[in-house]
Amino acid sequence: MQGANGCVDPLLQILACVVEGAKLTYVSGAITSGRRLLEACRSLGIGSPNINRGSIIESNVSELRELVASLRKELGGLILDPSRLPLFPGWSQQDYYRTWGGIVRRYPAKAIFADDWQYSCGCSHEYLSARSAKIVIVDRFDQPISDEYAMRLLKGAIRESAAIGLDATEQRRTVTALEAGVVNEAVSECTTLRASPLPVNAAEEIAWLTGMLATVIDSGSAVYVSAPINSGRRKYFALPVQEDSDGDKNGGFKARVLRANVLDQQQLVKRVGAQLPRETIIDPVKLPPLPKWSQGDFHRLWACVIEAHAAAVVFADGWEYSDGCTLEFSTAAKAKKILLNAQLSPMTIQEGVALMRAALTAIYSRGLEARHIEGAVHDLTSVI
Repeated sequence: MQGANGCVDPLLQILACVVEGAKLTYVSGAITSGRRLLEACRSLGIGSPNINRGSIIESNVSELRELVASLRKELGGLILDPSRLPLFPGWSQQDYYRTWGGIVRRYPAKAIFADDWQYSCGCSHEYLSARSAKIVIVDRFDQPISDEYAMRLLKGAIRESAAIGLDATEQRRTVTALEAGVVNEAVSECTTLRASPLPVNAAEEIAWLTGMLATVIDSGSAVYVSAPINSGRRKYFALPVQEDSDGDKNGGFKARVLRANVLDQQQLVKRVGAQLPRETIIDPVKLPPLPKWSQGDFHRLWACVIEAHAAAVVFADGWEYSDGCTLEFSTAAKAKKILLNAQLSPMTIQEGVALMRAALTAIYSRGLEARHIEGAVHDLTSVI
């Protein structure tokens, strides 16, 4: 999962499966620090064992999630809730700064800052990132936040923190960068401090990526689009089976199948989005290849995504010839998701199994094997 900054890049890339082409609103609010921490330190003293950081985080997260839920009802569209990202082993505060800062600079059209954001170290950095990205910055009530107003808030928070000896380094760094007009340089410095710790295996990596999607998708509410990518009908019937694809001047048989399948997927995703404009669409094609990942790892990732985030799955024409799609059909069916064909008409498990069996018959007639499709049919035998 190693990118330019450790594992941050794939965490940003997985969001493209939902966000690309859409407008994203990022909500910035305190999680580990903020006014609650300042008031606890003021009341109990810096370093007091009676300061309950767990309770502070729990209250901050609850408040932020209530705000995001309210904004999703008011505004609609894609709204990112950073409190939904799981805690990653070995990550420091800087790793989270780098992740959220990268997302703010790459995707959103707007950043909304919760009340009292100026007391949060993370929010201070996110303000710099938003300003560097030149996106709209507003408060909870959609009122613009100017740099002058932001600095006034931050300086007040710095004074209150200094009075009790609470660290406000990030707020000072933000004010200094704004006053000196070196916002881009300050953001760049933070993103290149060190590489973030990596997940220890593919299973953990899958959990991280699935967790990132939870920041923009209400649990079990999205529409996942399943279409052949590396296999499908073209794999078995587009060219004579005997053809040696390795020397193909256009990049080989597999590459041509991939290109044609991706074009079909793009058209289907566009059509589904047009017919279901209020739904969050998950397009798995937007995730680029990940280092050291096998096809099985991608199959497991998308199965987890369907289980955790999908309300419905749309299956492209010819999905029954695809290794990945048949696994996704089996996963969606067993998880009791809504099954839709390419025309967005409901599909039963029995109809899907019948299509897979017909595909197997056609594949066998070519003298070929299709173990993944066989496995999907076998998995669903006890369901129908």
